[in-house]
Amino acid sequence: MSSLRMHLSQKKDNTYPVRALRSHPFAQPTSADHLTHQTKGCASDIPGHWYSLSRALNPNWKAYYPSQREIRAYAEALWTQRGLRAHTRLGTEVVSATWDARAQAYDVVLEDVATVPRARRTVRARVVLSAVGGFQSPRVPEELRRAGVESFQGERWHSAEWRHDVPLAGKRVGVVGNGCSA
Repeated sequence: MSSLRMHLSQKKDNTYPVRALRSHPFAQPTSADHLTHQTKGCASDIPGHWYSLSRALNPNWKAYYPSQREIRAYAEALWTQRGLRAHTRLGTEVVSATWDARAQAYDVVLEDVATVPRARRTVRARVVLSAVGGFQSPRVPEELRRAGVESFQGERWHSAEWRHDVPLAGKRVGVVGNGCSA
């Protein structure tokens, strides 16, 4: 949601005062938030009104703690309605942003996550705004590694990289972790 808020805050009178390339969670699920976590039954653990933007309130959440699908649908609707697609670079990761004092600008190295090997390019930006959120990369705690999680014989994955290709019907499924959503 932070990247969507940033997009909307930059848009004034259908112009963007800051020209920048941005990655977006709708194309490449790389961040561990409610836009990308696709665990069956995933829902927010905070009230839905906190996901509403002040300029686009949603008083019609279906539940006090909305589902991941409902939050994502709200965000995608805003993204489409506000014309942000044309100003969004999908499937792109920011590798680095280095300040060039002489040019008074950032040299931003971008990587296309869909190509193998990943294609890189550098763009120059006067302003860099980070809106990646707090959980953009899955993390396996060191305690689990020491306990031998790597030797587990069954299928395993982080909920930020949900495996839709693995059928779960009739299987025993374990969830390890804390801070899980509702």
